[in-house]
Amino acid sequence: MRSNCFCSLSLSVLLVIFSAAARADVHEDAVNRCMGEVGEFGDAMVRTCVEQEVSAAKALASYPREARETVARCTERLQARGWSVVKMCVDRDVEADAALAAYGKERAGVVQKCQERMAGQGAARVKECVDREVAGQ
Repeated sequence: MRSNCFCSLSLSVLLVIFSAAARADVHEDAVNRCMGEVGEFGDAMVRTCVEQEVSAAKALASYPREARETVARCTERLQARGWSVVKMCVDRDVEADAALAAYGKERAGVVQKCQERMAGQGAARVKECVDREVAGQ
């Protein structure tokens, strides 16, 4: 129950972040982050970084409903590192979810075991666990 409440709160926070009023903050945060990370390499590099950050934030706002929990988890863990890193986390987990679904019944037991072992760490970690387990058999 606590997890569901947390996810609902995280989803609400995401909706606020991506509202029209918050877009300026996303841009401002991107400028500040990019200045600190790549400012020494010049204006062109900062501009490219800001464009990537803003683009990633917009992309995250348009992910399908099924990915919202993943977006919330990745945002909670990685937002301080930038929207591009959050988007990379979400993309990896969405891809891993598809791979786990494709494993089917023959690996269901291993998938379940790894889901329990990697609880809360995302589908990419679960997939890595399953792949290690299968390779070791």
